[in-house]
Amino acid sequence: MTSPRLLHKVVVGNVCKTCDQLQRGGRMDLTTRASQRPFGGRPQISSQRSINETCAVLSGTDGDSAPEEPRVRRFAARGDEVLLPSPPRGGPAREGSAACQGAAPLEERRRGGMGTDKAWQFYGSSDPYFGVLTEERFTAGHLDPSTRAAFFSSGEDYVASVFDTARRHLDESFAPRRALDFGCGVGRLTLALAQRCDAVVGVDISPAMLDEARNNARCFGYTNTDFVLSDDTLSLVVGDYDLIHSFIVFQHIGPRRGRAILRKMLALLVDGGVGVLHFTYANGSATPATRRALTWTYEHAPLVYRGRNLVKREALSRPPMQMNRYEMSRVLRVLQEEGCHDLHVRFTETSHYRHAVYGVILLFVKRRLDTTAYS
Repeated sequence: MTSPRLLHKVVVGNVCKTCDQLQRGGRMDLTTRASQRPFGGRPQISSQRSINETCAVLSGTDGDSAPEEPRVRRFAARGDEVLLPSPPRGGPAREGSAACQGAAPLEERRRGGMGTDKAWQFYGSSDPYFGVLTEERFTAGHLDPSTRAAFFSSGEDYVASVFDTARRHLDESFAPRRALDFGCGVGRLTLALAQRCDAVVGVDISPAMLDEARNNARCFGYTNTDFVLSDDTLSLVVGDYDLIHSFIVFQHIGPRRGRAILRKMLALLVDGGVGVLHFTYANGSATPATRRALTWTYEHAPLVYRGRNLVKREALSRPPMQMNRYEMSRVLRVLQEEGCHDLHVRFTETSHYRHAVYGVILLFVKRRLDTTAYS
């Protein structure tokens, strides 16, 4: 049987060779184009099962005849479980419980330390507006009063759309007083929420992002905003909220860790309150297997991504922006168990390395309904 160490060398070597061939042939643009936001670590091959899965994601097959996209999603789901510690003897821990909380750091360490957090701290310090919206015009070298105005105008348009959708599908009198904006960045959406709410708390993992958000709130004259540092338990977030919100953020957090944070957010939502949360769930069907394999390698083999930075003449320390796909069945299970039974779904499409990534905005009311399935 091929040893894990040898297989690792073959896998990474073949991917790097493919990348080099495609680039020299002008068939692949390696510029990071994740349309929004956080990551690295050598692949961990700890069992024959994980060896087979590594081969599957690179070859585009997993031994059955299912279509390509479900294969990749199942690989991601299995990988999410394989990289986590075994559940306690008493049975599997409920996500969000104390036993499950300890699993998240291991998942992140396997991807290069608390990779997502470190990446956001990097972008928050070096290029905060580009870290929120990855468009060239929002990079530090191009930002001016006109582009800043466009940046915040895009946030106003989005929030206006969210309120309109909530009023049409959930509650026509929707007018939240206290809102929580998870992953607030520099305040693009927090400030738009502040126009419509009595108080808004923005939460982010990057201290530099929070400093910029506070500065933006002062510049725009908002006095009803507060910004606090995030952690997995939201320990610095106090009080109850009748709106919890997050957009283009969970996609940069590992699914297991993200679902635990989701439970914490739902605990802060009052009965009858509204949630507006965004999750990515799949690559577009047209995304080639080589692109998926290269993205996987970037996130799990930091030296490969540094080689990409060298080719692009970018800072070697620049981390990749991780893009996670969530199994929506698991997200919906959390919502159902926490009593969020009135739900509206809106589809989204973003891009990662110029290929489509599909997502959903879940708009819901924390209200228990009769969920009995009658025959």
